[in-house]
Amino acid sequence: MIIEKNARIVFFGDSLTRRSGIKDAARLAQRYALDYCESYVDVLLKKMLVRYPGLEVEAYNKGAGGNTAVDLLNRVHRDILKLTPDWVVLFIGQNDAQQGFTVAEYTANLTKLLDLFQEQGIQVLQLSTTPCPNPQRENVNMLLDAYDAVIQELSSRYGNLYVDVKRQFKHIREYNQSAASPVNLFNQGCHFSELGNMLLAELVLDAMISGKELLK
Repeated sequence: MIIEKNARIVFFGDSLTRRSGIKDAARLAQRYALDYCESYVDVLLKKMLVRYPGLEVEAYNKGAGGNTAVDLLNRVHRDILKLTPDWVVLFIGQNDAQQGFTVAEYTANLTKLLDLFQEQGIQVLQLSTTPCPNPQRENVNMLLDAYDAVIQELSSRYGNLYVDVKRQFKHIREYNQSAASPVNLFNQGCHFSELGNMLLAELVLDAMISGKELLK
C-alpha cells in the first residue's frame, strides 16, 4: 500500500470526480435526480475504509462540475495547497476536450499544475481520461486520446503514478458491441453510471495498493 497511515488525500477534478451540480442543488428533484449519489471517490474511500481501517486517512473531494485544467489552476491554492495534502489524485480533461482546448494548451495548463505540486512536495496519482460514449463526438475522443499521451509523458517526467483507466472502459465498450446484455458504464452523457464509478474506484484503489503504474 503506497498510501501511508494518516495520509491526507485530495481528489481534484471535474464532475467525474464530484457531481457538484447535483450534490449541491437546492431543488430536491435535481439533487436526487440519479438513483445513486456517489462518485468513484465515495466508492473508493468506502472500500479503503473496510479493507484498511488502520490507515485512518483524511480525504477531501475537490471535484467541481464543468471544470477544465484552467479552472483547477484558478482554485489550486484554495482547494489544494492550503490543505497541504500528501497526495493529489488528478483526473481532468473531459471538459477541456469538449471545449476544444488544443493539445498544446492542455499540456501547458497541466504542466503548471504539476509544477506547483512538485514544488510543494505533493505526490500525484494521475488518471488517464475516459471515453465519451456519444458516437457523434469522435473528435472529442481523438482529442482525449492525445491528452492521454501527454498525461503519460508528463507522469513519467515528474515521477508521478499514472493509471490508464481508459483501457478497461474501452474493453467493456468492445464487449458491449456483441453482448446480449451490455454493461452500462455511463449516465447522462460522459458521466458515469453506478457501474462506471465502481470500475474507476477499483482501478484507482488497485494502483494505490500496488504502487505500480497501470499502463496499456
